[in-house]
Amino acid sequence: MSNAPFMQLYVGDYLTDTRHLTTEQHGAYLLILMTMWSKGGQLPSDPKKLARIAGLSGRKWASVWEEISEFFTVDGDVITNQRLQKEYKKARDKSELRAQAGSKGGKAKSLKNNKASVAKATALPKQGQKSEPYIDNSEDKSSSLSNDDGYQEFLDAHPRSRETLDGERSWEEALASGLSADDLIAAARRYAEASKTYDPDKVKFSDNWLRDRSWEKCPPPKTARKIGQTEILEHNAAWVNGDKFIAPNMISRSMVEELIAREMVTLERVKQRGLA
Repeated sequence: MSNAPFMQLYVGDYLTDTRHLTTEQHGAYLLILMTMWSKGGQLPSDPKKLARIAGLSGRKWASVWEEISEFFTVDGDVITNQRLQKEYKKARDKSELRAQAGSKGGKAKSLKNNKASVAKATALPKQGQKSEPYIDNSEDKSSSLSNDDGYQEFLDAHPRSRETLDGERSWEEALASGLSADDLIAAARRYAEASKTYDPDKVKFSDNWLRDRSWEKCPPPKTARKIGQTEILEHNAAWVNGDKFIAPNMISRSMVEELIAREMVTLERVKQRGLA
């Protein structure tokens, strides 16, 4: 498909999953993935065709396929890759969303200006263009969320911000669940502080952080509860009126007098407990 959006490669994820492959197997795997992307997310499950795409002989392809087949799903007469299909759908959805936004925003402008704005809103790098092949979608700033709901402040607070449609949806879902923007922003700041000691590659992107509900792992610090005078009196009265052993110096004389004055204990009971 000549109009397929550019293919984004998550290098860290890729290397984590494919460390065991040889150079030849890496090449074949990537050629299959890139061709699959350009064909809309799937390829015919035909060994001869797949061998040609990978640039291998039929015999060599058979041995390579044994190693890389774990990354694909064979569905009847086609093969697919679940991650690739998911990313392809996200890219197409984003392209359509941009087109809709561009169309709505251009209605109030002249036809000439409208054409220019729609072209800018809908354009995605196509296969074969001389653009950087792995530009991060997070650089797109055409967010559908206004700054009023705190999302931009959240991105500024997060240590690894990435503005994506998935992140926006997760933000909206978090707010809809009852969380406040202030709570999420504060949690992002606590995560930023805690992640200073992390390996940089281990710090989550903001969209993944929201998706995984990682704010639950960044609760506000617990503060010591201040015990009031009434609670102290009730605690000591319970000791005096109870049956457990109590040492003579366990409760001060002034406390005993206060308990008696408040009629929380009797003088007789105080004498019984050896506190008089």
